[in-house]
Formats: sequence, structure tokens, C-alpha cells
Amino acid sequence: MAKVSIKSEKITLFGDIFHVREWFFHFVGLVIDNVLGLRCTSYGYKYNENMGVLSSVYFCGGDCVEDVISHLMPHLSLHPTLRTCSSDTILRGISELVTENTTYTSDTGKSSCVEDCDGNVNVRFHQRDTQERIFSNLEQNDIYIKRSRMDCGSCSRKIVDTVEKHSEHFYIRANRYSSLYDSLLALCGWQCEEINVIEYELNSIITEIW
Repeated sequence: MAKVSIKSEKITLFGDIFHVREWFFHFVGLVIDNVLGLRCTSYGYKYNENMGVLSSVYFCGGDCVEDVISHLMPHLSLHPTLRTCSSDTILRGISELVTENTTYTSDTGKSSCVEDCDGNVNVRFHQRDTQERIFSNLEQNDIYIKRSRMDCGSCSRKIVDTVEKHSEHFYIRANRYSSLYDSLLALCGWQCEEINVIEYELNSIITEIW
């Protein structure tokens, strides 16, 4: 005899995002509202709700804020307590945070209005200050980082010292230079390990990169 299973029409392929959204709301959401302030005190959407829905777009494989309306609204709205705002509301919330440009002057006298951005300035420009604010804001809300991972744009002594102070472990890709290659080629005892279904050869080296 065939077994018949009656399923709710509210089943969604994106159900796992509910758990992520709940953690975001209870931890990261508090930091957002403490730093940015309450966008509203009545029915309107708060900044942490805007950011939570926006992050859900990328967690679910989207690539633009309009995916909230195009694909995710019927699914995200099934959560019993967390509200889902529209893409227009998210964009309005972001535009409300616009401020006047802040101009920084580097040690060489060059003026820029963007920090920690690999565009018109070096990627290391004020990066340590940016990271210090991020880590401090999180720690003030009892959120502590166990692992930090960064590209070689963070490979400098001052930045590493800051990351090390606030992280239990950190992974920063070393800058490429000829003496490092020579040291790597001289190493023996490479071990093959599988990480995320990809095989890598691993080894350790003691080096002064500063």
C-alpha cells in the first residue's frame, strides 16, 4: 500500500536561511542598531532589518537587491516573526546613511576620500583604523572573532598586529616576492591534504616578511 504524505504549502527551498536570519538579528543586528541608531521606533523597518534582508539575498545566491522582490519575498515572508522589507525600502535605508566625503591625507601628502578601498587609494590606506573600529564594535556587543581571513592587501606589520590582537587565529596571504619563492622551493616534506574536495600541498615556513 502506498503511503500518502500531506505536506504544508508553506514548504520552501530557502528554509535554512531562517536560522541564519535569526542569528543575524540577535547578534549582528544589535551592533548595527547600536552604531547607526534606530531608523524608526514604530512600524517602519529598522536598519538591522534592512541589512538582514540584504544579506539574505547573497546567502541565497542572489546578486542584486532587486532579487528580494523577484525571487525571495514569498519565501522570506514565511518566517513567523522576522519581517521582510522590499528592495525599495532597503535602498532608501542605504541612501539615508549617505554622509559628506571625508578627506584623508597620507604620509606622502596625497589626499583621498575613501579608506580601505583598492580604488583611488592603496588598499592598506587606513585599513588598520577600519579594522580596529569593526573589531571594537563587535567586542562591545560581546561578539568575539575566532578566525579572520584576509588577502595579501592586509599583509603589513601594523595590520597583522591589529588582527592578531582581536582574533584567536588569522590567515593572511603573504605578498609575493622572489626570496619567498626561493625559500618555498627549498622546503622538503610537503604533505598532500584535501580541503573542500580540492587537494593541496601544505608546508610551513618561518620567515621575516616585514
